[in-house]
Amino acid sequence: MKRSLTSQISRAFKYGQKFGMGGVSLALKVNSGSSALVSGRIKNYKHPIYLRNDSSDVHVFSQVIYDKEYELKYRVKPTVIVDCGANIGLATVFFKNKFPDAKIIAIEPESSNFKILQKNTEKYDDVHCLQSGIWSKSTILKISDAKRGNWGFTVEETNETGPHTIPAISIDGIMEKFKLDHIDILKMDIEGSEKEVFTQNADKWLPHVKVMVIEFHDATVENCAKTFYKALENYNYETKTHRESIVCFMK
Repeated sequence: MKRSLTSQISRAFKYGQKFGMGGVSLALKVNSGSSALVSGRIKNYKHPIYLRNDSSDVHVFSQVIYDKEYELKYRVKPTVIVDCGANIGLATVFFKNKFPDAKIIAIEPESSNFKILQKNTEKYDDVHCLQSGIWSKSTILKISDAKRGNWGFTVEETNETGPHTIPAISIDGIMEKFKLDHIDILKMDIEGSEKEVFTQNADKWLPHVKVMVIEFHDATVENCAKTFYKALENYNYETKTHRESIVCFMK
């Protein structure tokens, strides 16, 4: 039996145990030899989930939906969640099903990811998708492919506009655009841009955030974690490690 078929059967069994027949159906569609968009309606999720076959989407699904990467005690009943680095929207979908009354702002810079983000969230109320990079100010960013699949795109500041550039927005800019006076949960997985976000202007928005869930990318950009902790020096906070992320509770 080919290894790929063995993996597919194993995945179908695991997904079936956790998600029912919808999970089995999704697992059997994945890696079926086609690069087409696949979907499945799984237990405990209100609407179908879409993945691109033959892509990193399957791994992201395993992390976020199957392994519940963002399942933890947030100590708040959130009304506002901001998902920075939303990729194809699986964390957004997870949060929306866990906290159905919350407004969610999902930000993703890369065009192909953004299209699936919109597809995954279009049937949910009060989810707002923004194609943009996250930075410390309003500027223009150039998208670079770090060769790590669809979840590994990085950005850098540029003075030029072109087919591979996008506008950038800051956290306080998001708050202004969507008329937010606070953010209950700020999830940030932005492939090293977190260093820039916390380098300057963080004091404009940090006092208005209750919980942050951040994945650092020091292997891509040096001193991401160091910059984050320096920005929090004058704040009263508590942190804990949760899988690949740091969870920060602001007091």
